[in-house]
Amino acid sequence: PYPMLVRILDLRQEHWSPKLLFEIIKGIDSPIVLDEATKSRSFGHFARVLVDLDLTGKLLSEFLVERESFAFFRED
Repeated sequence: PYPMLVRILDLRQEHWSPKLLFEIIKGIDSPIVLDEATKSRSFGHFARVLVDLDLTGKLLSEFLVERESFAFFRED
């Protein structure tokens, strides 16, 4: 695995808590840490998470995020 920054675009602000972002990123691979702009919500156009990514497998272009009472697809 290699540490890589993953951007999550068009994510509603209510999903920007560290716990929710880590849960979302677990759909890709193992989250390590949020970047500082994401932690402080100082940028706001996308969230970035450092992920321990296995580059030997297939990379996802989208994944399903499910929450209680709704679900949505995210594209990388």
